[in-house]
Amino acid sequence: MDWKHLGAALAAAREAAQPRLTQQAAGDAIGVGRTTIQKIERGQSYAKVQPVHRAYAELLGWTGSSVDRVLAGGDPALRADTDGDADRRAAAVIADGVAPGDLSVRVLQALIEGPLLDSDVITITSPSGREVRAALVVRGEPGLSREEEIRDLQAWRERAQALEHVTDQDDGSS
Repeated sequence: MDWKHLGAALAAAREAAQPRLTQQAAGDAIGVGRTTIQKIERGQSYAKVQPVHRAYAELLGWTGSSVDRVLAGGDPALRADTDGDADRRAAAVIADGVAPGDLSVRVLQALIEGPLLDSDVITITSPSGREVRAALVVRGEPGLSREEEIRDLQAWRERAQALEHVTDQDDGSS
């Protein structure tokens, strides 16, 4: 396994990202420190591929098999997202204001993978009268046709209406 090749390829992809992605921002986006990103980019050897390698590759828009391909001496393949630079934009947003340490890698990945179908902020009034907000990001499966995305969006909207009804009942405002 060519860890140096993987590190160089990840570093090149990060440096080519628009907007530019620093090692710190990349680490923040996947829930690790800058030093971890530095070790990966320097080509530190590991006994096997770690979840952080896959999370970093995914952040940069690589397919799930790209880490293994690059370790074997090949080139990475980019995901066929029609949303272009969604991952890089999400990483920039995360780096600019969200505390990624508060979110797991699994949640961070869910926030950026797949086509965006909808997003919203739901506000619920607690029994004590304070407002509690929940941010929702609804993404479809990568590779769906436009028609499938529209069907998934419609199914989400139907469920969202039911959710709004439940939150209205909880608020006592229905």
